[in-house]
Amino acid sequence: MRELELSATVPVRSTARRRWRFSSTFARYLGRGLLYSVMIVTGGLVLLVVIFDAIEQLRRSGGREGGGLGDVIELALLHSPATTQQLLPFTMLFAAMLTFRRLSRSNELVAARAAGISVWQLLIPVWLLAMILGSLTVAILNPVSAALYTRYESRVDLLEDGDIDRMELSSGGLWLRQSWGDLPIILHATSVMDQEAMQLGDMTVFLLDANGGYAGRIDAPVGQLTEGAWILKEAVRVDPVGRMEHIPVLRIPTNLSPDRIHNGLAPPETISFWDLPEYISTLRSIGLPTRGHVVHFQNLLATPLMFAAMLLIGTVFSLRFARRGGTLIFVAMGIASGFVFFVFANVVLAVGLSGRLPAEMAAWTPAVVAILLGLALLFHTEDG
Repeated sequence: MRELELSATVPVRSTARRRWRFSSTFARYLGRGLLYSVMIVTGGLVLLVVIFDAIEQLRRSGGREGGGLGDVIELALLHSPATTQQLLPFTMLFAAMLTFRRLSRSNELVAARAAGISVWQLLIPVWLLAMILGSLTVAILNPVSAALYTRYESRVDLLEDGDIDRMELSSGGLWLRQSWGDLPIILHATSVMDQEAMQLGDMTVFLLDANGGYAGRIDAPVGQLTEGAWILKEAVRVDPVGRMEHIPVLRIPTNLSPDRIHNGLAPPETISFWDLPEYISTLRSIGLPTRGHVVHFQNLLATPLMFAAMLLIGTVFSLRFARRGGTLIFVAMGIASGFVFFVFANVVLAVGLSGRLPAEMAAWTPAVVAILLGLALLFHTEDG
């Protein structure tokens, strides 16, 4: 009897060991298939984004005096990475559906399930892969996208206004380079005294000649940005030889608007993920609002989780419709789910930007909701 028991237990251990080895092999195979699907879906997405961006830039170029077809193509190529980055999490949804649909049509998924591989053994490796892809998107693609978007903003300003107002933030305050008449000037302020009225403290204007040399300076304890001009009160102008002139009220024309200052000078999309924490700290030290940049930073942190959430949703749809058939329903449900989550994520982010939700909650809620919904559907349709 003991011999029979031993002989009965040995094959079970061997089978369990064989199943685990096969699961690891199948996980690598599934990962390669998912990567292949991600590349296909991402390539199609990039092509569509560039085409629609080019159409949009062509439409906007109708209101510009300058700029030809070459400028339209350049602007589309500079702007498309930022748009693609926003849509990349949803490529995981379609890539998952494409991968599992292909496995189902070739009966590989049925064979894997018959061999004892549970749905969790299928999902955990591809979940990790999705998290890695999301992390690479934030760490590598985002800095590239931010740099290109910065060039895009500069090109648009140059084509529409004929000039570029250069703004910088540092621990020493706010720096702005613009023109005054035919000569360039540099403005500096150490702090923001009143955000609503846009009153800046300790304003200094460095005057430059046509060759960029020093041509004097203007100091004022208070400067205010109004529509179309800087207003400096109790200003003192000092020429290169040291002669001083008191000016009660000085008006300096500018293309800068108060709304742009309230938005933190540089849009969050133009700042790299690695530079955002320091930039947010600088905004706070000067007294400028930081909500938009904090929401954007938290949204970038949540990107890997959103990748995993979209993969989970796509997997649930794929496993369900693989058994029931109906390719058209399968595709329609995938597109509908992607659209719904895209709208939901943007609505929650907009609420966060308005200040009605904490920045962390606005950024992480869509991914968490998608994960919970995917798990609920998976528990409902699968027995593990």
